[in-house]
Amino acid sequence: MTYEPSADARKAIATFAHDGAIEKPLISIAGTRDPFITPELNALAYQRAISARRRARLHRLFLVEGGTHVDTFTAFGYGLRAQLPFAWAAFDRLVRTVEANDTAGTGKIVTVSSPSQLA
Repeated sequence: MTYEPSADARKAIATFAHDGAIEKPLISIAGTRDPFITPELNALAYQRAISARRRARLHRLFLVEGGTHVDTFTAFGYGLRAQLPFAWAAFDRLVRTVEANDTAGTGKIVTVSSPSQLA
């Protein structure tokens, strides 16, 4: 059985749904091995929404190779990678982007395996 939201649920969701109409620079990260918030259904879908609104120049998406939703899952191995260091690096990059008013290289999706690649 597939969940189908009611009209009331759709109306409530519409009040806070992200439609891609960003107005300021945004840097996003998503783990390629995230079992809860998968890139295809979330980060890449949001990138498509931003592009559809012709705001891609303000957004840059970094896909963390092996990144998982819960950093402690990395203890199990399987090539999983903690995302917290990437989140710190993404924040630092966003600060530099905003302070320098530099949107060069935005609108791209880049797969990274080290936080230093966000520099």
